Amino acid sequence: MKNILVFSSTAQQAYQPNTVITGHKQYLVVPVVMMVEGVHNGSAGPVFHSADELGKSADAWEGVPVTIHHPELNGNFVSVNSEGIMENYAVGYVTYPVMKDNKLTAFVYLDSQRLMALSTETLNAVMS
Repeated sequence: MKNILVFSSTAQQAYQPNTVITGHKQYLVVPVVMMVEGVHNGSAGPVFHSADELGKSADAWEGVPVTIHHPELNGNFVSVNSEGIMENYAVGYVTYPVMKDNKLTAFVYLDSQRLMALSTETLNAVMS
């Protein structure tokens, strides 16, 4: 199962989203910091993630779907890659993941039309 990057509108870092057209779709291109070296809570409790280990897995993030919320089916969390889920949850994808200054960084390509349909609140947060 691939990891899922969930966009959070609570990030307070200044950026200017770019707009690109790929495959007849308009995308907002947004720089993100996906994870930094340190202790992070997860489903198995707190775990230390070193910059070295994050760097080893950076390439695995290429193409990972971006969602507004974690996908659920019948009240259970499921992978965005599960049958019939991607169409309802995915709003974009991760590209160019790299380790930089102990941070796992990337760009997310967000489908403007999907964002407008699924979460105008998120679209407004990205734009502002």
